[in-house]
Amino acid sequence: MPNIREVDVVFPTRNRLVEVLTTLEKIKAIGLMEDQIFIGDDFSDLSLSTTIKKKFEGVTIISNTAQHGQLFTRNLLFKKTNRKYILSIDDDSHIVSREALEQALEILTKNDRAGIFGFRAFQQLVDPPPRNELDNNQYEARTFIACGALIKRECVEKIGNYTRQELGYYCEEIDCSIRAFMKGYAVITKNDLVVHHRVNRNYKDMPKKSDATTGVYGSEWRSVMGFSDNLIVTLIYFPYGVDFIFLIIYIWKRFFLFTVKNSDYAAFFKGLYRTIKFIPYIFREKRPMSYTKFFEWIRLPMM
Repeated sequence: MPNIREVDVVFPTRNRLVEVLTTLEKIKAIGLMEDQIFIGDDFSDLSLSTTIKKKFEGVTIISNTAQHGQLFTRNLLFKKTNRKYILSIDDDSHIVSREALEQALEILTKNDRAGIFGFRAFQQLVDPPPRNELDNNQYEARTFIACGALIKRECVEKIGNYTRQELGYYCEEIDCSIRAFMKGYAVITKNDLVVHHRVNRNYKDMPKKSDATTGVYGSEWRSVMGFSDNLIVTLIYFPYGVDFIFLIIYIWKRFFLFTVKNSDYAAFFKGLYRTIKFIPYIFREKRPMSYTKFFEWIRLPMM
């Protein structure tokens, strides 16, 4: 069985001390040591780092001198680690058992083509169901979920970095997965290996707070970022012609969802405007998959 001491754990945070402390307790409970844990503090109040260090002296905290966002911070954490595998989670998520982590490691170890293992996300405040109540189907997937992914360091080194930090909030997993796929790496998942993402789903419907310190981002903000980030990633990686077709279909579907169904005109037009602002970046960064690679990738199931 692979040794979990070969794993570094990374997660960004900003002013979410209670969640961080809970996550650290959960990580240690499955046998990971403090010297394996790297926290990216995205310009939180000073009390966050101070309190963490008092309770968990061996944890490495990397603090930004200004707020740069979770994608910038996660990229930075990946560069600071040195072990063979990197477990990427959120400040409010944890792998449910040592056995789940060991099995994910074993899958990556035995399969040279496997570059990323994506844990199945259980996104509720209550505990996930026992493993014996879940099916154990293992398969190659199109992408993964950032709150629980085990990634080979060699894969990250081959693709250059974890994700494009220019993206606003969403699509980091699609960006990473496509670049890994283009380099010959696969995303593997198994339905009974779970990450518990401890979230209150009602938060998504609350207004975004101006200080952004509570993890509450609001439905409009999420709609804008999700809409535009998906378009940006599509236009960078999808082959010529396919990108235009997807662009038309996706914009029409978002228009129907936001304006016709939900009367949310602001989210639609703000998302479209943000995408237009990224056009110079898209042209500069265009790295399309071949048509053969694209159709291999798009036929894979989503998690």
